[in-house]
Amino acid sequence: MSNSTKLLRGTRKLVPVYCNQCVCGPDLLNVEVENGIAIRVEPNFGIGTAHPAEGRVCIKAYGIVQKTNNPNRITRPMKRTNPQKGRDHDPGFVEISWDEAFSIVAARMNAIREKGLTDEEGYPRVAASFGGGGTPTRYMGSFPAFLSSWGPIDFGFGSGQGAKCYHSEHLYGEFWHRAFTVTVDSPNTNYIINLGNNQEASSGVTGVWRQADARVRGLKRVQVEPHLSVTGALSAEWVPIKPKTDSAFLYAVIHRILYELDWKSVCDVRFLAEEVIPPFLT
Repeated sequence: MSNSTKLLRGTRKLVPVYCNQCVCGPDLLNVEVENGIAIRVEPNFGIGTAHPAEGRVCIKAYGIVQKTNNPNRITRPMKRTNPQKGRDHDPGFVEISWDEAFSIVAARMNAIREKGLTDEEGYPRVAASFGGGGTPTRYMGSFPAFLSSWGPIDFGFGSGQGAKCYHSEHLYGEFWHRAFTVTVDSPNTNYIINLGNNQEASSGVTGVWRQADARVRGLKRVQVEPHLSVTGALSAEWVPIKPKTDSAFLYAVIHRILYELDWKSVCDVRFLAEEVIPPFLT
């Protein structure tokens, strides 16, 4: 498969594109198009030598066609007409025009600015959540510029993102190996203790494939989490712990290493002294 569009039977053609729907991308793929409408997604094995997953595509990319062609897809602003909320209450959403939607939002934001951008405790009155991790700002048009010009905004609500993701995974990742994304070094690792992170569902096709190859060569992964996820089912061992006890489990492991084992022979002392940021480790 070349980088140019490949014609199929009739009016159908394969268009090589990429999916960057999340931070695990981009996945390189071919989209089958008929009369300007995307109808199917397939891997792009022809560009495998330039892709760490050899052209494979994450399952999420296949769902983009369904999202795009869904007859129930919302294409106009919706306004809630029932202020009562709950399982037994119909929100009563109705379609409104874009002008009406802009007027409603602008009026509320102007009222916030008149009242003050921060509350009595100094926290922003406006919060922004983009509904998913790692949405590139280049896909948002002028929206990031508008948020920057507005003033203080809380990006820690919901999924975070935008200016800074407050998920603990990324916070500890920056502490441990100076990286925003926590990626397991599967090719060079023999034993993994994975706490809750659903690698088989959230690490992208490259991460899933690398861990699968590592398990074939003998890597042992222990999944520690309250429920049995897909990752736990594919791991060598699943340790079901109570919710919110991850920290206690890790402290127990650290205690075992420091006080019950010869930690200098177990730990990479040079790495801890020279390659990590936390001062308490040095």
